[in-house]
Amino acid sequence: MYIRCEQELLAAGLGIATRALPVRTTMPVLENIYMEARDGAIHIICTDLQKGIQTQVEADVEEEGTILMPGRIFYEVVRKLPKGEVEIRTDSSRAEIHCQTSRTTLSCMEASEYPSLPDVVSSLPIILRQEEFKEMIRQTAFAASLDESRPILTGVLLEITGNQLRLVALDGFRLAMCQCQMGEDYGSLAAVVPASSLGEIGKILTGGDAKVQLTLTGTHLLADMGETRFVARLLEGEFIKYTQILPSEWQTRAKVECAAFAAAIDRASTLAREGRNNLIRLSMSQGNMTLYADSDYGKVEENIPVELEGKDLEIAFNARYMGDVLKNVSQEAMYLCFNTNVSPCVIRPVEGEGFLFLVLPVRIYA
Repeated sequence: MYIRCEQELLAAGLGIATRALPVRTTMPVLENIYMEARDGAIHIICTDLQKGIQTQVEADVEEEGTILMPGRIFYEVVRKLPKGEVEIRTDSSRAEIHCQTSRTTLSCMEASEYPSLPDVVSSLPIILRQEEFKEMIRQTAFAASLDESRPILTGVLLEITGNQLRLVALDGFRLAMCQCQMGEDYGSLAAVVPASSLGEIGKILTGGDAKVQLTLTGTHLLADMGETRFVARLLEGEFIKYTQILPSEWQTRAKVECAAFAAAIDRASTLAREGRNNLIRLSMSQGNMTLYADSDYGKVEENIPVELEGKDLEIAFNARYMGDVLKNVSQEAMYLCFNTNVSPCVIRPVEGEGFLFLVLPVRIYA
């Protein structure tokens, strides 16, 4: 193989593909980057068998071929090269990389034993704006569980009903849900995608008017972003019937400014996280919400204005769970909906139904 390409383009392509390199594996071949030079481009593939990424980089291909390059080392070498044209020559066991005054030789391998990415095909792929799907992932994936003893909760439910797409994640202490309307009726589909894979897709997605095509089979999700394709193996099992845990009414509702509430939670968290249970207490009465936190180092009190409907209420939360929600809300204001001080808080937008968050309280009140 003999190719020439721009350092910045190659580094960017490798940066995308290597997101699928395994952290640890019993299959040494997966620690490599598969590269194929043909048709005026370098086609790059990485996989850990649970997810796989294929992308391409424009190049002058003087001699076509395939090769396996040592994954993270090759990426680091290319990333640190000076800007300019990179020249790569390979044979079956060695690659020479030249860029200006830099010359590096790496050991490489033949590509014949590298696993192929699964074919994921559908007659009706789901088309979304990348920017919109990226935002939906940001607002939900953080709430998935990290506990591998309940594997299904480490995923995000991707649910399609007609022209509505919904993402749902929960971990037993909080729930995050986001939805959008699509331009076409796609019937009824549901799949549970590993939150780690969905998070990586979110990092690759761009903004603007660029589109992403989602294709679902019984075992895989394909996110096709044009030059980059991401394949993720789906989780097996039935997702929790989340609609059964969403309260249908409220006894107390507070309208708060998101920025003011987030800043107050952040300041109170400074002391709360030094306590034994990372606790923040909220006391709501007409026109005001007071936040309390204390530890062995002292205590803090924050007051913010609210528009309160219904009964006065005192309730407590884990500061991290409430803070995580607020990091992922971009609206100016939102509603906090409550029933009792031992039932979940439901967070909704003031207008529309674009998102919903549910956070369980800490039981300290009788």
